[in-house]
Amino acid sequence: MNTSQTRTLFLTLLVVVAACGDSGQEADGGTTASGPSPGESAACAPLRTVHEIDTEMNEAMAEVVADLETTGEAAAFAELQAIVAETDPLLADVVTGYDEALAVAPDGLREDLSTLREGTVILWSSVIDLIITADSAEDFAASFEAALQDPEFLERTLATAAATLRLDEFTVPECGFRLSR
Repeated sequence: MNTSQTRTLFLTLLVVVAACGDSGQEADGGTTASGPSPGESAACAPLRTVHEIDTEMNEAMAEVVADLETTGEAAAFAELQAIVAETDPLLADVVTGYDEALAVAPDGLREDLSTLREGTVILWSSVIDLIITADSAEDFAASFEAALQDPEFLERTLATAAATLRLDEFTVPECGFRLSR
């Protein structure tokens, strides 16, 4: 696998992870405080936690992609494996954030929040497992391409991404940030 193919693979991985939420960008007037701002929905604080965790993960993965040319494929993939090997506690925090948001969210958001929560758990776990168990970037690429051919995996990815976009209609004006990429 050449550098261009590996970069494409890692960028595709970022797209799948993006389906799980967060843009890493604040919307106009956004805040990163841990509690709700005055007049802000109670769902914003737990969703902000999810947003912040996902931003950290996206920045770390983006560094891997940026380092690809200087460190080489094997080193970049080893770096990616090291990063994702430590994500289990982060996934638990993300799930807690979604659960807390679900407990206080307006009725119109609950279905999309549930879809996003479930999709995040399944997709994140599946992709992380593919990365950790791969012997090389090439091995991961083959496994990842096979996963993308699975209609259920693809449907879950698309449903999760669609729910994230719909939730932006709430999070941008109410919370000041986007969940989508």
